[in-house]
Amino acid sequence: MIKRLLFIAAILWSLSACEEVIQPLPNPQVESDRIVLLEEFSGGNCQPCSDAADEINTLLGIHGENLVVVTMHTFISTPQAQPAPGATYDFRTEKGTDIINFLGIPFGIPTGSVNRRPVGINDSRLISPFSAWAGVISDELQRPPRVALGVESVYDETSREATFTVNVLPNENIEGDLRVTLMIAENDITDKQLTDEGVIDFKHKHILRDVVTSVVGDNLATSLTANELVRKEFSYTVPQEDERGPWLATNCEVIAFVTLVDDAAGEQEVLQAAQTHLIEQ
Repeated sequence: MIKRLLFIAAILWSLSACEEVIQPLPNPQVESDRIVLLEEFSGGNCQPCSDAADEINTLLGIHGENLVVVTMHTFISTPQAQPAPGATYDFRTEKGTDIINFLGIPFGIPTGSVNRRPVGINDSRLISPFSAWAGVISDELQRPPRVALGVESVYDETSREATFTVNVLPNENIEGDLRVTLMIAENDITDKQLTDEGVIDFKHKHILRDVVTSVVGDNLATSLTANELVRKEFSYTVPQEDERGPWLATNCEVIAFVTLVDDAAGEQEVLQAAQTHLIEQ
């Protein structure tokens, strides 16, 4: 009898021990509030672009983390898009140029796209003047988010290897060509900029450094089911420097967004955006 009781006690202890070592999975990082993406197209040799940068600072002051901004300098054929005289760096990228060509033909810069949605009487995805951005952003913030989204970054400062995880949690069932785009932007790069005071040293913010995915997004799914988490992981080696200058990892941001593509119309709507620091702050 005593042996039997000891045997039962041993089984109960072993079951209890197993329960103690089981760890719940960590909650995925997702943001359920509506977050709007502004893709701004700018240039160093462009006086109004410095005014647009001031407008962006104002908008971020109003909307805070509900607004994500990426500023792209491109190779479009206007002198305004070129670096300012005396500039050390050239912020223009081929990928930024591909994105503006995808969104439409600009009448000039600065211009911008809010969630890549067509607006106005011409159904243009490029919005000018920049004073019109505020109203479109406010309208987009009123629309309920169809997905919750989060992006996580793990960065090794020695190897400069980064791993990004994008967490997508649908708020409803969604069918269609769903894609995820991942970008890296950098803040506080000091270089020349044409302003109404002339060419001055200017602190450039939200500058696109690279697009980790395809510029039109990598395939995410053809359908999403409400409340079923989808995760995508990406690896990236952060350069030491390029023609846009040294990469200062502490100033870099990782931007993710999910889009729903309408191939027939050639359109791509941003459903939700998210942002984090490359290095945890």
